[in-house]
Amino acid sequence: MSANRKRTRARVGRTPSRPLSRLPLAQVGWEGDTLSMARLAQLPEAELPEYSLAMWVEADTATVMAARFFEPAELPEAAAELLLEAMRRPGWGRPRRPVSVFVRDPGLARAVQSRVATLEIDVVLRQRLSAWDELAAEMAAYLAAHRPERSYLAGAGVTPDTMARFFAAAAAYYRAKPWALLDDDVPLELRFAGEDPIYAVVLGGAGAVYGLSIFFSAQELASLIEQELPLPLPARDTLVVTYEREEIVPPRMRAERRSHRWPLAGPAAIPLTYRQMPDGTVREPDAREIERMAQVLLGLAAFVGRSSSEIAARWAVSDAITIEDFTGAPLAVDIVAPAPLSGAAPQLVGRLARRTRPEAAAPPPGRSPLLEEIRERIMELPHGRATVRRLAWSFFREGTPEYVEDDDEVGHWLALSRFLDWAHFFVRLPGGATLAEQALDMLAPTLPPDELERRRRFTHPRYSVYEVRKVDPGEGLVVRDIVQPETLRVRERRASYQVRKGWTLIGPLFPVGDDEYVLDSAITPFDRPPPRRLKEMPAGGGEEFAPALEAVFYGANAEWIEELESRAEVKQAYQEFREALAGAGQQLPGYAQLERRIRATDRPAELLAQAMGPAGWWTEIEPTLFLALLTRAWNLTPRRELGGRSPLEVHSEAGDSA
Repeated sequence: MSANRKRTRARVGRTPSRPLSRLPLAQVGWEGDTLSMARLAQLPEAELPEYSLAMWVEADTATVMAARFFEPAELPEAAAELLLEAMRRPGWGRPRRPVSVFVRDPGLARAVQSRVATLEIDVVLRQRLSAWDELAAEMAAYLAAHRPERSYLAGAGVTPDTMARFFAAAAAYYRAKPWALLDDDVPLELRFAGEDPIYAVVLGGAGAVYGLSIFFSAQELASLIEQELPLPLPARDTLVVTYEREEIVPPRMRAERRSHRWPLAGPAAIPLTYRQMPDGTVREPDAREIERMAQVLLGLAAFVGRSSSEIAARWAVSDAITIEDFTGAPLAVDIVAPAPLSGAAPQLVGRLARRTRPEAAAPPPGRSPLLEEIRERIMELPHGRATVRRLAWSFFREGTPEYVEDDDEVGHWLALSRFLDWAHFFVRLPGGATLAEQALDMLAPTLPPDELERRRRFTHPRYSVYEVRKVDPGEGLVVRDIVQPETLRVRERRASYQVRKGWTLIGPLFPVGDDEYVLDSAITPFDRPPPRRLKEMPAGGGEEFAPALEAVFYGANAEWIEELESRAEVKQAYQEFREALAGAGQQLPGYAQLERRIRATDRPAELLAQAMGPAGWWTEIEPTLFLALLTRAWNLTPRRELGGRSPLEVHSEAGDSA
């Protein structure tokens, strides 16, 4: 390539940078410092090249604006130049100038001051750089956890059998996807009988590193969340597990996993665990710590599976979970989310109470005060949570929207919000009333007639698919219901600034008058016309249409049961389904009893008639799930007349011989 062509490409491919003085001045502070690679990795100087990390971090959000390694001789000048580069091309957000820069090294302060003297930026010497130290500590722990010589079996008392149980628990936790529901600033309290409480923080809410941190001190966890961290690096007494791709796992650990065939939830879900001590050092966990980590992982997997709908609704949830310890004996653990951290940090409780939906979830508006009141009353119903837990199985399998990608936080939030609207307002329970109607009946004696009528309207929303026909900015929308053909007026100012003509809305509209509605935050917008398959759905609405829409449009069904390969997997799924139904008044036989009936029955139709005869199903998907679980159990249960083999084994052998 000629020199002229190189110059032409450079002019076309690069946008000229604005002078720093013309960048907007943001009311934020950035923290900056440097740290040697050897200290960061906690290794002797001779084992690493002489490089130092220079990093600039936004203090309020703990977001890296710029980071780079330099030779020591280049510092502090190179770190000061990196600050200017971060303003032009920050790691997050638009180019901008921070109003303040915080450093603790006087030499770096002088180098920065000489470069920003005319930029209206205050340079402040400060010994405590909380956000910077937190990120540096995370980097240090990550480097320590990925040392090439690491071994899964290096911890005191750890055996291949110990790690096999840990891997099984780690796989169960990964499949439960707790990061889709819990942010990394929401601690969960776990209490094992006769022991002090411990606190767990789910990693992965930001979609970067999935895993779990266990803290043994409420005060330490509270100080971490509030970013009141000691210097020079925060030393945490934690037990951590993260999930990695195989190429990231240290070579010796890769070989050990393959040799022992420890189970995985997927190729990107290889667990790495380490113990960080109070003095800041990192070591391999011993056998007792591996066992405790496995117990916590199993407990949280079960907790999220049973309570995902309540967690998504931001309810304070507590549950008693029973798991098996390493000897096979039952072990009880009480789990609370969010944990109150009694006396450790009162401000943390307020922070947790202020949790809201993801910012990226716009354009749906927030919930109205009237809807929030109705929901609070539903939570006060003695059977409210058990009902929601049972309906979660009808709607989303185990309360989790499987059709949403793991890292799609907004998709998870919208899907679960839509489910809660269906569960609260559309499902008619035994007796004929919805949860919302029952909650209103409880409140009715305290309300004047006009207020009662206003709330009664809100308890009967309209659930459908709507095509946006007109937008009046600042006023509202005109939409066309494509399932029950009708044009509707929606009174929603915020949505009118964010939704466009031709978009599709799926979910509930709440009536505020004879011909006017408002949106709920659970309604889902799509920036395109409705798919043809939605237009072709049969007419209907409300409780009939909501689950049908999920089944047709999002793929909620019982097909996943056919993928269960072992009796243990079918048993676990069946027991969870049975528990969900039992909590809301439906009794199914236990799995051992179900297998005895299978062995005593020649035809599955007879067994199905026996089991389903007295059953009172609430939704169409409930008997579908039960039939699928029963069919899978039938095919996997050994029978005497088949020589101790299951029908599936006999079928497989016949296929092999053919």
